[in-house]
Amino acid sequence: MSGPVLPPWMFTEFDPVGVDLGSPASVQAYDDNQGTTTAKDNELLDRLSVAEGVFVDLGTGTGSLPVRAALRGAESHAVDVSENMISFARQRADTNGVSLHHHHAGFLSYENQGSQQWQSLRVKDLARRCSRRMFGRSSRPSPGSSKA
Repeated sequence: MSGPVLPPWMFTEFDPVGVDLGSPASVQAYDDNQGTTTAKDNELLDRLSVAEGVFVDLGTGTGSLPVRAALRGAESHAVDVSENMISFARQRADTNGVSLHHHHAGFLSYENQGSQQWQSLRVKDLARRCSRRMFGRSSRPSPGSSKA
């Protein structure tokens, strides 16, 4: 598999690391072992306040999250370095009767191709937002408190 041509200084996102996802059977096994459920996906999308608008899932894997976002009315983009993962996500979208935009790219090489501007959050902002919603507090300890 090969992706877009990247500058020589950039990390090669398309080199396989970890789990071998070189066949449709290995991707199916990966999906079976993830423990993803509709309820878990919807809970996360609720925490992130996903509804209409543009939803981009970098490292989409088998596409369960962008499919759920599309069912909520979002313009969903599934981005992954694995062509087999993208193919599985495409099948999942078809099975659920929704449309996904599929991108064979990675975190470093993806370029927004949506019809609208999408909101980007820095990782720490996203962690803080999720932490507040899940636990009613910031992920950063308050001054003077001891770490657990």
